[in-house]
Amino acid sequence: MNYISLLVCPLCKSKLERRKNQLICKKCKIRFKIKDGMPDMLLGHVEKI
Repeated sequence: MNYISLLVCPLCKSKLERRKNQLICKKCKIRFKIKDGMPDMLLGHVEKI
């Protein structure tokens, strides 16, 4: 099991979808970048989609 599959959105706690180098929360319509294999989930670094 990959640890990234265990992560949830820090805002709504929904499951995140992985697309290439990003994690996406469809409910909140935000994405988190994955850099060097580590997700950047700081709320100040969130991008709206």
